[in-house]
Amino acid sequence: GSFSIFEGVLRSLGLIIVYGCGAFLPWYEIAYFAPVFPFLALLLLLKSPESPVYLVQKGKFEEAEIALTKLKDNEYDIAEEIKLISEGLVKNKQTKYGTVVEKIDKHPEIRR
Repeated sequence: GSFSIFEGVLRSLGLIIVYGCGAFLPWYEIAYFAPVFPFLALLLLLKSPESPVYLVQKGKFEEAEIALTKLKDNEYDIAEEIKLISEGLVKNKQTKYGTVVEKIDKHPEIRR
């Protein structure tokens, strides 16, 4: 979702900054400050909530609601979103083909 897009944008921006600094600074000075940004990203990742879809899939509906409240604004209908996620997971399970893992389990001859 939006977090993965945000990560890609920040990675690209970081590369541009490091390459830009490379035109003016020696490599060892860049090597001192360049690891700061991935470390900050790691700290932000530790504070980010678990995926609501994953939590609903594991039956942790209350935790999914808490995660959604952290991700969405106050005017958002959290209960409706949980319902949509649940329905989507059920629909995905009931598709004709299912997931790749389910296909392999049903048809062991396609394993290599």
